[in-house]
Amino acid sequence: MNMIICGEDCRHQKDGYCMLDDLTHANALASSDCRYFEKRK
Repeated sequence: MNMIICGEDCRHQKDGYCMLDDLTHANALASSDCRYFEKRK
């Protein structure tokens, strides 16, 4: 796993880092520069 710093309100963000392990599904949301951003519910 890579240590990717993340400060967005994303469901994959935990303690300031991106915890996404599976990079097979990319999102194309205009609200973020991150291709894997999923808004936290």
